[in-house]
Amino acid sequence: MLVVPEGGELPPEEELQAIEEAEAAEAAAAEAALEEERAAAEAAIEEEIAEEAVEEPEAEVAAAAEPVAESESETEPEAEVAAESEPAPEESQEAN
Repeated sequence: MLVVPEGGELPPEEELQAIEEAEAAEAAAAEAALEEERAAAEAAIEEEIAEEAVEEPEAEVAAAAEPVAESESETEPEAEVAAESEPAPEESQEAN
């Protein structure tokens, strides 16, 4: 942005050119910083995807092992329920 001084005179041409060059350099530096930030973000995303790809086979192995563990835990409560529903011989005599 160019501001005209109170007297109405513009700065010399060399000064105007130096201002424009400084603004262009600043814009180029900002663009380079954004590009660097974008590249870092892409690298982080690729790394996260690679980690997930490694974790997925482990999760599949764990998921395959879980049904065995669940089936064991499911049979235990059924056995407890069956034992609770049938009164012990002592309890049945008390009821009579």
